[in-house]
Amino acid sequence: MPDTLSELPETILAFDFGLRRIGVAVGQDVTGSASPLGVVPNGEHGVDHAAIGKLIDEWHPSTLVVGIPLHADGSPGEMTAAVEAFVEDLTAHGLPIETTDERYSSIEAEQALRNARQQGSRGRISREDIDAAAAVFIAERYLAGRTVANLFFEASTRTRASFDLAGRRLGADVLNLDVNTSSRKKGESILDTI
Repeated sequence: MPDTLSELPETILAFDFGLRRIGVAVGQDVTGSASPLGVVPNGEHGVDHAAIGKLIDEWHPSTLVVGIPLHADGSPGEMTAAVEAFVEDLTAHGLPIETTDERYSSIEAEQALRNARQQGSRGRISREDIDAAAAVFIAERYLAGRTVANLFFEASTRTRASFDLAGRRLGADVLNLDVNTSSRKKGESILDTI
């Protein structure tokens, strides 16, 4: 059993903002995976914050993650201002909010769904399916970007401390691997240690 709350598995809700719909996915950090939850309407009356509130009540996320649309060169996209306003609205839920690069998430989502259809594992693909699948990509990118692995070939507390500090500043989990105490001493690969 974990000793502290920080050791408990983390659940996140991820959002792929759109002017008509917002794709939503739930993810967790134990496996770094996510699942689509569907979409929240965003129409002429604005975002359905009651629906978002229900999802928060159901899944109890520790963090909300919103994809930020960027151009290929990293500059803000046309929708960035609208997404930032959505992020500001989400602060009303009282949860930490993180943003992550969502470049190409909708394209990747559509391609993944088409591949699944070609293999016969799913039927017709709707825009709602694509938006929810894009939120899955956003969640998994966020979760994947939270671990920093350090491989130390020599004992250097200064280097280790520097990596630990950098990881904390990035908000990442730090995994320190020391070759001298790894499986490599037993003739196995360093991946066996991980």
